Amino acid sequence: AEGSSEVAVTLSLDNVELARATRTVEIAPASASETPPTEPEAPADLAPTENVNEPAIITETVSLASAAPEETASLESEPETISYAAALATGETFSQKSPSGHLLSYSILAGDANAVEVSIDPNSDNQGEELVIPTSVEREGIHYVVKGIAADGFKDLRNLASVSFGAQLGEDVQLETIGARAFASCLNLRAFDFPESLKTIGSNAFMMCGFRSVQLPASVETIASWAFDSCIALVSFSMGDRVTSLEDNVFGQIVNLRELVVGGSVVSFSPTAFATMSSPEKLKILVPTAEEKVAWEAANSKHNYGFDPANIVVSNNERITVTLNACGGYPEQVVQS
Repeated sequence: AEGSSEVAVTLSLDNVELARATRTVEIAPASASETPPTEPEAPADLAPTENVNEPAIITETVSLASAAPEETASLESEPETISYAAALATGETFSQKSPSGHLLSYSILAGDANAVEVSIDPNSDNQGEELVIPTSVEREGIHYVVKGIAADGFKDLRNLASVSFGAQLGEDVQLETIGARAFASCLNLRAFDFPESLKTIGSNAFMMCGFRSVQLPASVETIASWAFDSCIALVSFSMGDRVTSLEDNVFGQIVNLRELVVGGSVVSFSPTAFATMSSPEKLKILVPTAEEKVAWEAANSKHNYGFDPANIVVSNNERITVTLNACGGYPEQVVQS
């Protein structure tokens, strides 16, 4: 029909409308000699392109597989913090035989270029019962001091029975940290020479070990959660005056513990510090002051530890004598002396 009319032009792809435009056109009657009108062409600006109606965004894709180490480092999740020593480990390692014949691996610490943390080398063919860790080692003319035992460093050594530190003439042991799970599941480990330099015992460090008695040096400040969990043969435990908190399950499932010597003031008690202890009413707790006795009685009441209040006493150097059965297993009798 003669007159004006609107024409709509739509650009689509796979039935998805990408653009639409309308145009008003004039329609006149055609003469017989004239060519019939044709459909109007789509506006030039509606021609399909690769980025129709998309903003001009420049992106850069980096392949992690081909990225340089320094590019990927920040993208990787960081490992669990185990200990001060482990956090400083550079990853540069070397191995040497110990005085006991075990092949040990040493990792140099970034924060101290002359310090290392130690673990068992996976290629060690010596699985002997007695482990001697040197206080220091030499490598290419450089003297390194052993300051830490690595996380999982000696885990699952089922034959291991004793650990000591071999100090060279004129040297003192400078070990400060025992990492998480360092000796976990060393079921036959019964003797450990805790050095006077030790400050931190990591979580699960001695879980499921065979200790009957543990006496920590006064230097120890931190005993992490689950550190001595499931040491079912443990009868007597002593800690110094720098330990101020008892963490989760630190003495969990120590079913035969009969004596706990507390050297200082504990200000923080976890509700599960003594979880699943058998006969907690038989545990004798020796504390240094009357104030500390009150604190332990309050924690016992608050967390339902099950201790007999009469067994929380101010120490006067009295000790407990424990008699083991003929097989050297669980206590046969406990006598106060």
